[in-house]
Amino acid sequence: MGGRFLLSAAVLTSALMTCPLATAGDEPAPVLAPAESLAMYATAGPVVQDPVEPWIHHSMPGCMREKILVSFQIAVERVREVPECRDLFTKLGTDGVEMLANTLYFPASPFHQTSRCRHAFALTEVGAPTTWVCRKVTAHCEERVAVALLHEALHHAGLNEDPCNRKAKCSGAINTMVARSCGF
Repeated sequence: MGGRFLLSAAVLTSALMTCPLATAGDEPAPVLAPAESLAMYATAGPVVQDPVEPWIHHSMPGCMREKILVSFQIAVERVREVPECRDLFTKLGTDGVEMLANTLYFPASPFHQTSRCRHAFALTEVGAPTTWVCRKVTAHCEERVAVALLHEALHHAGLNEDPCNRKAKCSGAINTMVARSCGF
């Protein structure tokens, strides 16, 4: 991924500990600026990206919380690593990781569990940061739930859905778009 360097603490410590001290009569060592001296021991490595954790309301049942935690990390990884997945959000003028990180996950209400959750894994109003997660997520694999979290993050980013907007894609078409674009 180029450009950045990670400093290996073990290499630096080893280099500093084994560096011989000058004795009388030795040529003086060149004086290096701190950045130059550290750069000598820097090793190229992968770019470390800041970890992103979901905001999950304390009332979320444990089994749902665990499923969201794992699925959320899969979703973040896909947005970061799959350009077509990232582009779903870029086309809406947003950043996918930011949309996922700014989503507030709450358990769906009993009313939603018996109505809208019959046909969905989660519910999000277009443009709103709150996602109501349905109990049924616990019965599905983490990749399938990651698709649902990305689907809901797209609503948070402004993507409309039919039947609210007849010119928009239906829920199944959005899931298919996310699955294909994000490599599921």
